[in-house]
Amino acid sequence: MRIYHILFVLATVLLLGAEGCPQGTGTFSTGAGKYGIDFSPVSGIGYVSAGKTIYIDDIFNAKIHLENYDVQAHAGKLCMRDNIADAYGGISDECQLFQLKGAETIMSGGREQLQSSKTDILFPVEGEYSYTGIPIDQPAKIFVELQYVQTAKATGTINVPLPESEKIILEQTPAPITVGVEKTIRKVSSGYQIDLAITLTKSMSDAKIYSPEFSKENSLIISFNREVLDFKCSPDINQGILEFANTKFIRCSALATQETVSYPLIISLDYGVKITRSYDFNIKLLKEGMK
Repeated sequence: MRIYHILFVLATVLLLGAEGCPQGTGTFSTGAGKYGIDFSPVSGIGYVSAGKTIYIDDIFNAKIHLENYDVQAHAGKLCMRDNIADAYGGISDECQLFQLKGAETIMSGGREQLQSSKTDILFPVEGEYSYTGIPIDQPAKIFVELQYVQTAKATGTINVPLPESEKIILEQTPAPITVGVEKTIRKVSSGYQIDLAITLTKSMSDAKIYSPEFSKENSLIISFNREVLDFKCSPDINQGILEFANTKFIRCSALATQETVSYPLIISLDYGVKITRSYDFNIKLLKEGMK
């Protein structure tokens, strides 16, 4: 079965209102605290999830828990299907658009911390699923795919001339790609040469990275402020487009003519994220005495 791609890029500019379905009963666990947005199927009575047994002709739903630790609001698409032929019922290709508010900063124990935004997406939109006519017990899978556009910023300070070398402390919210920057400074005849070693690392192993419009895999848009320091970079990122798989190294250099100065550093990344996961469950015939 083929997942039909629903165009949702325009949805990312909508003002986000309600957070979707209210939280339901069941259990779930996500890695949103590390990666920004993550999901997990909700387990419990009446919901299909990993390790679940569904009996022929029983009715059931699927519920996916979404969580956002990014301070930005997000809109995207969530799709689900199973690997059972449509003739036997079950979960055909189905996609739903979602909206998530940004995480909020709250005070807890006298300290600031991020409180995530959460929502549950129920499948199908109306009614329930069931399997009919399957002649034998059958192992099965459900596939869940999440798509959204990520706009991330990493901010820090470049101090000139000291320290001579340092790992710049960056402030960045959780996202599938993390940024690291190391700085070295050399004295030259016309001032101080600043060399930056920028490392982009995909921290979420099962995330696939695309251009923001999802037209090209392993591609993203990068930019950083160069109003005062005219950085030259290798590879050249003047056009903003950067090929990216799992890790990318970028080296940039600029000349500073003043001493004892601090320059703001703002690195911006824009990219599409697609995460597909499968979960095993079982379909079984009703045994005698269970009817």
